[in-house]
Amino acid sequence: MRKPARVKQNLLDIVTQLIETAWRRRVLIALPIAIMLPASIIGSRFLPQTYVTKALLVMSETGSDNPLIKAPGTNERIRDRAPGLQALLKSDRVLTNALRDILGDRMPQDPKRIALALADLDKQLSFEMIGTDFLEFQLKGTNPRGLGRKLEMITSRFLESMVSPDSAAQSATQVLLDKRRDDLEAAEKALTRFKEQLGERALAAIALSDTRLKEAQASLQGQGADIAAADGEIAALKVALGAFAAPENAGRRDGEIRQALASAEAAEKGRTPSAQAEALAARGRAAQLTQLGQLETRGATLRRDLEQATSLVADQARASADTRSPEGQLRRLERDASEARALYDSYRQRFPATVAGRSLQVLNAPERIRVIDMPRDPEFPATSRLKFIIAGLLAGFVLSAGLAGLAEMFDQRLRRASDFEGVAGVPVLGRLPPARAEPANDQTLATGDPGPGSGDPDPTSNVTPFAKARISAA
Repeated sequence: MRKPARVKQNLLDIVTQLIETAWRRRVLIALPIAIMLPASIIGSRFLPQTYVTKALLVMSETGSDNPLIKAPGTNERIRDRAPGLQALLKSDRVLTNALRDILGDRMPQDPKRIALALADLDKQLSFEMIGTDFLEFQLKGTNPRGLGRKLEMITSRFLESMVSPDSAAQSATQVLLDKRRDDLEAAEKALTRFKEQLGERALAAIALSDTRLKEAQASLQGQGADIAAADGEIAALKVALGAFAAPENAGRRDGEIRQALASAEAAEKGRTPSAQAEALAARGRAAQLTQLGQLETRGATLRRDLEQATSLVADQARASADTRSPEGQLRRLERDASEARALYDSYRQRFPATVAGRSLQVLNAPERIRVIDMPRDPEFPATSRLKFIIAGLLAGFVLSAGLAGLAEMFDQRLRRASDFEGVAGVPVLGRLPPARAEPANDQTLATGDPGPGSGDPDPTSNVTPFAKARISAA
């Protein structure tokens, strides 16, 4: 009966020691938690969230003897080829074509940038074999908009590499074609319905506004050409005039012109050929200076008109691009219909009825692949903000425990009887309570009376509240 009591006493001592340590290091324990908790809450607001879109495909291969009966062991063979399917999905052939479809005109030309983009796409893309017949493609990203379209393009390129050109059934690609056709029809119907709502007058007004905008843009180009021509003539005249066209003479050009005319009149009074030539040169300088001033005035006017026209064109373009206006809505619907048409035509060219050549074959019957769930843009993130907060709180607890443990490890003070026994090597026979030194005052020295409020020091004044409770209980 003594052994359980001893074990219980040891457990009580351990718990007591932990509580006393926690109370003694309460600042080190509370401070990291107080910092990490609000930091994790703020971080969860600003850290990017991860969105995931999925595409589910099912496939089944037929037996080699009877195409209508599945041969035994076929599912096992499909599962054995899962690494090959994953390698094909993440191959440069599939991902490069998919990246070109995703970026379009924004596709980089630098091989290093292409390699980095392919590496990022490879990290975001994952493959999983579910059961024996299902394939699941997953694509992760921080922006949910357009994420489903990206995975659809990757899936289409994967199926393009998988489907045999000699097979008659192309059900997987037909699903994609039907989806693109439906999108095209929906976009065209939305455009037609909106045009009917606007009416002929509103459409005519929008068309007239477009015509004026194009004319204004064309006039901008003409004004730019006029300014360039005027600048060329000004530069040629300045070169011909030399010092007469210097910047310091621009403010007194009229005086320079009068001075040149006066020099011409004075030279004309002479009857010598040199005087006549000097007069002719002076009048030419006066004419060139006059022409330079006119060209500079015309150039300033053209630039002012160009700035006003540019501002007007920018305002018209901004108004036409505003999605809240009828014109902006019409532009958006027209753009959606055009993009849907281009994508559908691209799919039709990529998946024709008969394809010449030989495609990649990982399965014996890749034409039996069926698309179960088409990828779509996710509506909710894959991770919750609460996970960030819980992780920050746990990190605060771990940091608090580590700091408290390090503080106790490097603390050389002896606090328990076992510490004294370990240092001195002899058992502890008794313990004295800590004494508080009181400064002597005049009253104590004169009468020997310690004064009011004085008394014996409290033996429990330097221990933790839990230890005080144990002393009181004893």
